[in-house]
Amino acid sequence: MRRPDDKRTLPRLIRIGWLIADYWLDFLQIEGSSLNEKNMGEGIELIRVLLDPYLNGTE
Repeated sequence: MRRPDDKRTLPRLIRIGWLIADYWLDFLQIEGSSLNEKNMGEGIELIRVLLDPYLNGTE
């Protein structure tokens, strides 16, 4: 895992991931989407997209 260059980035990434994880299901309900495996997987994919540049070492 590549660490972000800016010291402020890692805490921000953690905070954004936390927000997605905590509120994704609420967001789906507000949006009127059904709570199913596909929609829940989209939340996981958002976190993966957020972290991907650091997990793969590319930007």
